[in-house]
Amino acid sequence: ANWDNPYNWDLGVVPQAGDNVIIRSALLPAEAAAEGLASINAQPHLTTSANVAALTMRESSTTLTLDGHDLTVTGVLTNNGNIIARGSEVIRITTPDIHHGTFTYLGNDVSPGTPKVLKLSDPSVDPIQYYNLVIADTGAAETFTLDTDAAIYGSLTVSGGSLDLASWNTEVDGGVYLSGSATLTAPGTGLTFKVGAVFAHPTGSPTAF
Repeated sequence: ANWDNPYNWDLGVVPQAGDNVIIRSALLPAEAAAEGLASINAQPHLTTSANVAALTMRESSTTLTLDGHDLTVTGVLTNNGNIIARGSEVIRITTPDIHHGTFTYLGNDVSPGTPKVLKLSDPSVDPIQYYNLVIADTGAAETFTLDTDAAIYGSLTVSGGSLDLASWNTEVDGGVYLSGSATLTAPGTGLTFKVGAVFAHPTGSPTAF
């Protein structure tokens, strides 16, 4: 569903700054029937940048696709689902969800030789904070990196492309999973890389350990 189509929202208007937004994977059949519809696919994607006060991703199957557009949440993100990005977006979240949910970065095959710098959380927040972080580039082999230290409270998965952490302290409370032709470059000399659980890399290529 198109985020910028007012007919996709219960109040008939596109969310604005100051609004509290709830995204569901789909309306229940009874709810859809009440609207005179067979069903509603409520998985939105952005066509322009979005700015809201609070954002709740209600179910684990809920997705929000940014498609290269910036997202600002000036209050709390409750992410029970998956926010899907290319890696070129600026994502500003004053209070990120460090207990649930996933951010998945797919790349965009534009200037693949230029690293995608993942920008998440309010600029004053250090380190960058995720629960689950997934790098899953399926196109041209792109490199993703950060602009500050990282704290990942769930797991880190790299299944496509490269994640370069060479310049940043990184702490992962859960496991690190590397697969396919993916590459992970760990923090360099004098920096820390802490993994709280398993480090699995059956086929991927960890470097700079």
